[in-house]
Amino acid sequence: MDKYPYTPPPSNAGQISARTKALRPDSGLTDDERSRARYMLITQRKSFPEIAEALGKGEDQVREALSTIRLPVGKPSRGTLNVSPEDAERFKRFCRSGEPVWEAFHRLVETVDLGKMS
Repeated sequence: MDKYPYTPPPSNAGQISARTKALRPDSGLTDDERSRARYMLITQRKSFPEIAEALGKGEDQVREALSTIRLPVGKPSRGTLNVSPEDAERFKRFCRSGEPVWEAFHRLVETVDLGKMS
């Protein structure tokens, strides 16, 4: 058993809400085409004209369909820690070379006896 048990996210985590979907303008792309277009944009780094050609749709339709998607942030200000940028920099000094922040946090928390902190 894990030392720090957690509740996994529900099966619908990350899904768009019905209300948001109803408010979104119709771009002319199906949900499947929109997912494929998002994959091509983010993972394959294709341009809008290339995506439109691959889907057989107009470039304007593709741009509209992808205008509301979340894109990866190149350099997030807080990394994966929900702390100020200053505290994040201070914490990163504890990270080993190439170690992700979450692994360093887990490693450091395991070394602390939380029962003695109260």
